[in-house]
Amino acid sequence: MVKKIIILMILCILSIPLVGRTETLVNRLKSFLFLYSQTYESKDLNKFSTFFASDAIENNRPFHELLPKYRRNMEMIESFDYRIELVAYFLSANSDNIKIRGKYFSRFIYEGTLKENSGYILMELIENGDSYLVKQLNYTSRSENKEGRQPEWGPWVEIIEKE
Repeated sequence: MVKKIIILMILCILSIPLVGRTETLVNRLKSFLFLYSQTYESKDLNKFSTFFASDAIENNRPFHELLPKYRRNMEMIESFDYRIELVAYFLSANSDNIKIRGKYFSRFIYEGTLKENSGYILMELIENGDSYLVKQLNYTSRSENKEGRQPEWGPWVEIIEKE
C-alpha cells in the first residue's frame, strides 16, 4: 500500500511540469493565432506573408503562387474581421512541427455587401524563435464541407477551456 502511494506521489510530481508546459504551449499557439488573425485583418500582405515559411503550402498549392489572389482580395474587401478558435493540437512524432486544428470565422464587406464565412482550418507550424511559421495550411468553408466533416491529421490533444 505504501509503495502504491509513493509511486502515485512520484507520478503526480512528475506530471506537474508537463501540465505547465502544455498550458504554455496552448497559450503560445493562441497568441500566434491571434497575431496571425490581426495581421490578416489589417490587409497588409507584406506583413501577413511573414507568417509563412518560404516553402509553405496552402490547400496543396505553394503559398507564394496565391499571393496575387490574396492581394486582389485584400484590395476588394472594404472591412474585414477574422479569427481562429484553437480546437486541438498534435505534436508530430517524427519532427518538431506542431499541427493545430481550429475553426475560423470571417465577416467582411465586399462590394458593399456584408458576407460571412466559417469553416475548419488545419495548420502545420514550425518553430521560429519564440513564435511559429506556417508550413502547411488547409481549410474548408462550411459551404464546401456540407457534411460537416473536419479534415484529419492524427491523434489530437483537445483544448478544453477552463471556466
